[in-house]
Amino acid sequence: MSNGNQGQINIINQGKQYSDIKFLHEEMIELQLPFDQQNFLVRHRLSELDRMSIDDQERYINKLQVIKRLSVLEMDKKAIEYPEFKYKSLHNKIIDAYNCRIKGYKTIDFKGNTFSELNDFIKDKDNVIVSICVDKIKLDQPLNMKSNIIIDGNRSKITIHSKIEKAILFDNVKDAGIMNFVLNKTGDYAVFLNETNNISIINCEITNENKKGVALIGDNSNFLIYGNIISNNVDGGLFINGKIHDGLIKKNVISYQLNSSNFSPGILLGAVEVKDNKTAYNKYEQRPINELTEAPHNMVIIDNQIFDNYAQGIYIHGGYNIYIVRNKISNNHKEGVCLDFGTSYCYVSKNVFDYNGHRKDIIRPGTEYYRLPGISLDNAAYNLIYNNIFSNNSGSGIKAVRSSVANIVMCNTVTDNNIGQNEKAHFFGIELSATLRPDIEGQIDLDFAPCYENIIASNIVWGSHYAGLFIGRDCYINDVFDNTIMGSIKYSIECKSEKLNNMINNNVDINVQIAKSKN
Repeated sequence: MSNGNQGQINIINQGKQYSDIKFLHEEMIELQLPFDQQNFLVRHRLSELDRMSIDDQERYINKLQVIKRLSVLEMDKKAIEYPEFKYKSLHNKIIDAYNCRIKGYKTIDFKGNTFSELNDFIKDKDNVIVSICVDKIKLDQPLNMKSNIIIDGNRSKITIHSKIEKAILFDNVKDAGIMNFVLNKTGDYAVFLNETNNISIINCEITNENKKGVALIGDNSNFLIYGNIISNNVDGGLFINGKIHDGLIKKNVISYQLNSSNFSPGILLGAVEVKDNKTAYNKYEQRPINELTEAPHNMVIIDNQIFDNYAQGIYIHGGYNIYIVRNKISNNHKEGVCLDFGTSYCYVSKNVFDYNGHRKDIIRPGTEYYRLPGISLDNAAYNLIYNNIFSNNSGSGIKAVRSSVANIVMCNTVTDNNIGQNEKAHFFGIELSATLRPDIEGQIDLDFAPCYENIIASNIVWGSHYAGLFIGRDCYINDVFDNTIMGSIKYSIECKSEKLNNMINNNVDINVQIAKSKN
């Protein structure tokens, strides 16, 4: 397990104002570079993403739920046209908001012995940092956070009077935060947020909770989750579900969440309808993707270590305009990252994905043979997977499962995946699959169609994949060019589709198998 101090910050409290926050700002700022404001498609001389004829678009694409959803929600297409500029601007906006909020806050000491005393103490306090100045404090009731206050736990030992459902509760609160709390075995949720704005959770340890480590439910905006350790929670680490936007998740260590459900990963961004905002367990009900209108969006997930979770490292269920940058994502039992259920206009860049997908979540006989990839895209559109490293994942390095449209997979290094190959299944470097059979009978919340109009370009694919690149049956108008594919077991490129897919200027060392085109 990683060093407990990794990814944390220290804000020195000398009993004075927190007016000198330059250290925090300079340490966290993302510098804009000249080419950040160049259109990505123009800079890389890529064609338009919508390349089918009008008739073919009507026949194949426009009927897909993931495409219908694009017209329902106001998604920012610049997320993939100007991805570096967009994520840095959002990142820096949230840091600036935090800095402005605490500027001038005075620190006052709290020397009581219980959370109930702390609740009474903060009732009439505003625009201050309350510093807990005792060696231990009893959790006898939830800490009910109020607006315009930050509480510094100073790593005081929290003793448990009895299990509490929500140890720290932000309910209809704004301009508030916690830092330096050690929350271990407090109850169901260590921290729970509902209907909040401008909330920060900094430098906390959150471990061994019965349900979720941190949960954000309903309508929350402008949050900062930085430098925390979130580990060994029974049912998920960081759970974000609903109309939640403008957030920064940075330099956290998120590991060893103990449930293999898709809704219990290291980080979840979910679009399940919130009928009860007092719980993270709103019932999932099947409905078309284009009806998932209240979903997480405009978030940056950057510089985190996400490992050894029993489900995915990051699972995105219908999110959009999400930026996943510079994370180390390793040894998660399912995918490192899964972009699912209409996830669109997301940017995944400069991450390392290794040793994911070995899958210990055997639900039914036979599934033990089917390992999972470093990243998967399922009913996902207009996402940019750029300049990442995928190595030693059990399944494929990168897999578009089905109904994945107009995604760009470019300039990635994909090496020695397929380590879960077995007598019944083998895997690839990059895979455009065509899983056309529903997972369950009568399923209406996904489409089961081939992959269309994706761009696979300038990737280095090396090592013992069954094929470096795979294109499934009926996939259509996918452009594959300028890739270097070496060292595969059977084929450099294996294409089972008889429809038109463009393959130009790929550097390969062994056979290419392409089904005879009907076009």
